[in-house]
Amino acid sequence: ACSQCPSNSDRSSTKVRTGGIYDCRCIRGFYGPAGEPCSQCQENTYSDNTGMLNCTDCPLNAVSPAGSTTKSNCTCTSGYIERADGNCDACPAGKYVTSNACTDCPQNSNSPPASDAAHHCLCAEGFYRASQGETVDFVADFGCKQCPSNAKTLGAGSIHISQCFCDVNFFEIRADADSLQCGRCPRNSLSDAGSQSVTDCTCGPGFGLEEGACTACEAGKYKAFRGNNLCEGCEAGKYVARMASTACQICALGTVSPVGSPSSSLCSCPENYYGSRFVGCTPCPAYSESEQGANEIDTECKCRPGYQAIVNSGTGTLTCEACASGFYTR
Repeated sequence: ACSQCPSNSDRSSTKVRTGGIYDCRCIRGFYGPAGEPCSQCQENTYSDNTGMLNCTDCPLNAVSPAGSTTKSNCTCTSGYIERADGNCDACPAGKYVTSNACTDCPQNSNSPPASDAAHHCLCAEGFYRASQGETVDFVADFGCKQCPSNAKTLGAGSIHISQCFCDVNFFEIRADADSLQCGRCPRNSLSDAGSQSVTDCTCGPGFGLEEGACTACEAGKYKAFRGNNLCEGCEAGKYVARMASTACQICALGTVSPVGSPSSSLCSCPENYYGSRFVGCTPCPAYSESEQGANEIDTECKCRPGYQAIVNSGTGTLTCEACASGFYTR
């Protein structure tokens, strides 16, 4: 009696027949050893010959239904196109798939690699959707418009002019929700990107607000940071000669200066010292004293009451000696 081959197998393709069950081979779309029940090829694989022990994988980035019987059953996944050899290539960035071809995104828009539809094309940074229609492929249909002068978007994919923001040192002027102009900050003032009003413009470093305008700090004054505050006078011991300064300079060689000094010429030696900003300051001799700004030891360092001045004619040095008992100094 004849016996039926196991499921999903037959012996029609067997060239050399033994008359036994091992003549039964798996049909296409199935796999397994001869004479045994056959298993269906899983998704994304195929078997294009009878008697296959294993199914063949579809090419990379291709899919097929279970039980596929030929490589042609493998179709490229979304965003990929089929080459002549049946393998799949991704559409590069800036393109999308249409009818097994890669189509360029509209000008000033871009898409990620392997995009499968036009709606993946997004307006580039600095551009926004040209039409506010409801079509899915709005960029492909209408393109992208550039933000107004001195404005840009925070990134790609903007869909409305409201997503355009003014650059640093400009501020927004919007007549309505669908318009934008960027006004430049007043002279010597600064603003952050995205500022919404002229009041966001504040005086820059080196400029103070006076009578509603940002005015350069005069010599002897400075302003370190941005803001609508006044310029400040240099601290004692410092000076600045330039206008619009952001910092003061320290007097040289131990000299000091009054608050708000506009020149290094005002740096002089402190009380009880003599010298200059060029050579430095030296303490007056013992038992003598001087006023601030003393330059000469013999004329400006004065001995204290009860002491007499003795100047060495050879070296010019000053010595203060106490008056003898019964004597005094005038």
